[in-house]
Amino acid sequence: MLGKPVIQHSNYKNQPFPETQILYLMRNVPDQCSAKAFCKSYGDYTDALLGKPLYAKFFADKSMTRTHYVAQLRRIVVTHHVGALILDCVENLLLGTPKEVSEFIALLINIRDELRVPVILVGTHKAANILKSDLSTARRIVEGGYHELTRPASPQDPDFAAFSEILWGYQWVQRPIEYDDKIRDVLYDYSQGVTGILIALFIASQIEAIDTGIETVSIDLIKQVYNVRFKPLHRIINALRSNNKKIIQQYDDLYPKAFEQLKADAILSRIEEIKAQQAAEQERSLGILSKPKTPKKDAETLLDSISEESKSLPEVLL
Repeated sequence: MLGKPVIQHSNYKNQPFPETQILYLMRNVPDQCSAKAFCKSYGDYTDALLGKPLYAKFFADKSMTRTHYVAQLRRIVVTHHVGALILDCVENLLLGTPKEVSEFIALLINIRDELRVPVILVGTHKAANILKSDLSTARRIVEGGYHELTRPASPQDPDFAAFSEILWGYQWVQRPIEYDDKIRDVLYDYSQGVTGILIALFIASQIEAIDTGIETVSIDLIKQVYNVRFKPLHRIINALRSNNKKIIQQYDDLYPKAFEQLKADAILSRIEEIKAQQAAEQERSLGILSKPKTPKKDAETLLDSISEESKSLPEVLL
């Protein structure tokens, strides 16, 4: 989490200063790779942050051109002193047609040149390949350069070791076991250091331990949950284990499809629902969402209902 995106100022040096400042605006590149859809998402998001219908209506005008889009973004940036624009999931550009990608890149250049605020692009290796294909364009958009965040190379990686040990402390079971190097190694082996996979596996293992009455997350349980519940991810994990760059290049293609398949699993679909509700609650506490998008449910109620839906794992011998 980047922190609270909106600051409501009231005074400055004992003088009234009723200004609303937006520190950053962060949106995903849309799947359809449309410049209009992308800009509209910023208008909608700004309205959500402010809790007022101020900007979305301007982006809904079908007669608007790219120049108009940039002008409206400039209006938002100037009015609310926006510190940075963050574009996530840049790899979605690959889903667009050559014309759409060309128009989108042109839009980014216009934004970079005219708004004069930092534009931060976030994506996978494929996103970097898109920009590297045209170095002159890349230099204009990301003059700050590329910063590659690589996954931990081994379970001994200090960051992974520290994270997994802290994560292990968040257990719901009645009989937790002590963290040690063997647990660290297993967590790494079945997640390959990918945080999202690691957390999902850890939560699913706990739920299974509670449902079966074992009340202990053991190494054997983690392995069985991975083998039974996480089959769609096996190709991804095997690709990462290989350390073969050509195979790892398939990661971007495999990951979305695999996680869509995981949603069919009773436990894992509930985990996603719980995580989404917790994220929404956190956003509301930070002032990002003015009201909930879905009816609020208690996470404990969701967990209680899981036990009736999940009976597919064999017994685990401790």
